[in-house]
Amino acid sequence: IFGYRLWPGVLVGAFLAEIGTGIPVSAALSMAVASTLEALFAFYLLRRFADFHSDLTRVRDLLALTILAAAISTLISALTGPTSLYLSGLIDINTMPKVFANWWMGDALSDLLFGSAVLAIFTMSPYCGIKPD
Repeated sequence: IFGYRLWPGVLVGAFLAEIGTGIPVSAALSMAVASTLEALFAFYLLRRFADFHSDLTRVRDLLALTILAAAISTLISALTGPTSLYLSGLIDINTMPKVFANWWMGDALSDLLFGSAVLAIFTMSPYCGIKPD
């Protein structure tokens, strides 16, 4: 909705959420950076390849949100998170595929459920007063 300009908030919020779980600072920082890159990459993909309209009134926008944002951009965090946990000694190599699958599925579903709800609220509500990019 707000474009690239809110990336520092994503970084800080993700770092605070991760550090609050008690994992090492290095792992929390790498996961926060990955979450930020994921959001930026999703925005880039949607604008560059889909001419995405945040009001979600076209089937094309729904497909773009599903494929580009939910399925593709979420790979960044889903690959970085388990790798960070493994390098920190918190999971073993045999657990990584299962952690990856859970991480990716959670991120993808969040994009679809939470992302579409936020887009609907901000773009369809006459009371919001915020114009999307």
